[in-house]
Amino acid sequence: MDRTVNNVSLTYSSQMSYGCTYNSGTQHTRLIWIDGSYWDWSYDVLDPVTVGKHCWVDSSAKAGHPKE
Repeated sequence: MDRTVNNVSLTYSSQMSYGCTYNSGTQHTRLIWIDGSYWDWSYDVLDPVTVGKHCWVDSSAKAGHPKE
């Protein structure tokens, strides 16, 4: 079950995030930026990230970022 943690403050490229979701293994599954864009991550059973993608608020992939 995912749990949502709000008001997480992380600095990256001078933007501030405002929300993260975690899976039951306390791994980040989504990081939402103030502009509504987000990073999504998927993991395999041994913990490595298998998919990481950066998307606009409408779920379209940002140019130059990995896709699934």
